[in-house]
Amino acid sequence: PRVASTDNAIVRFDGTTGTVQNSGVTIDDNGNIGIGTQSFNGFGGSGFKNYIINGNFDVWQRGTTLINVVRGSFLADRFVLNADGNATVSVNTSTEDTLNGRRINTLALFASPIGTTSYLGIATRLEDMMKYAGKTLTLSFYAISDSSAPIYVYYGRYYTSMVYSSAIIVGNGNVGSLTKYTATFTVPPYAGESYSSVNSFLEIAIRQQRTTIGSLRIAQVQLEEGSIATPFEQRPYGLEL
Repeated sequence: PRVASTDNAIVRFDGTTGTVQNSGVTIDDNGNIGIGTQSFNGFGGSGFKNYIINGNFDVWQRGTTLINVVRGSFLADRFVLNADGNATVSVNTSTEDTLNGRRINTLALFASPIGTTSYLGIATRLEDMMKYAGKTLTLSFYAISDSSAPIYVYYGRYYTSMVYSSAIIVGNGNVGSLTKYTATFTVPPYAGESYSSVNSFLEIAIRQQRTTIGSLRIAQVQLEEGSIATPFEQRPYGLEL
């Protein structure tokens, strides 16, 4: 059916849900093309869906091989190590992994030693908690491990203090090949907490519980609105940088 736009915007259909969305591009009555003010994803009206910056691990301004890093240390840009304090972790990019016949970037973690209650993973923070409050979000990523131990994700909300979600188990580690994992969750709505757009953030973490020395490689991290994990969004290097 024909769709009418009340604000002279070019409209588009979401191919996954079938809903109508504004494109953020406008045409006035004289045919002039402009940029609208609609905001429907992490980059405002730009049309990009992935809230995660550098989810493809293209940018490594601190180096691509890091030895003996500690919890909270930056790895690839925007990502930090999320590991038990007892683990000594080495980090590097990897080009040995392929996905659908194509080589892809992976962030490779190797930890030694590991205790019986230790974990290994990464985390990233997204500024301005109000952008995510009350929304249903889906996190997706690929991972490969030398252990079949469970892989899980969680999110943390920070207004003036951190509140973590319960662990969301996404599956066991796959030793053989890169495997896609997804988690859908609804962030609690804003409830009047003391708020600052500068200081508040949403933290997203990916972990694997470990009982042995070993490795975990992660690729193509994406966080998007809705309950369906869509194909990973490839963005230009210059934009990510």
